[in-house]
Amino acid sequence: MEALISGEEPLETGEKTRAELEGYQRGMTYIQALADAGDDFRYDAGLLNGLHFMLQGHHLDKRPGRWRDGPVYATSPNDPLVPAYTAPEQADVPL
Repeated sequence: MEALISGEEPLETGEKTRAELEGYQRGMTYIQALADAGDDFRYDAGLLNGLHFMLQGHHLDKRPGRWRDGPVYATSPNDPLVPAYTAPEQADVPL
């Protein structure tokens, strides 16, 4: 990942990994660009949605850049049918 962030070609990556790394690079570069914004900078829903799209824009089926409209969970590495974590209900998470 360090190679890609510094502008070098990574040694060996598949397309999926490359897309993930490039999204991460875009998001981190944007945050670095905002670092000197001073009093003009504000964390808000638009910033979070934009960062989410930068990171996950190659997964259009996962609604990148938009608030979730259903449950969120992470599955167990041992069994993808077993939720290891279930997020709070959408209505319980303030915007």
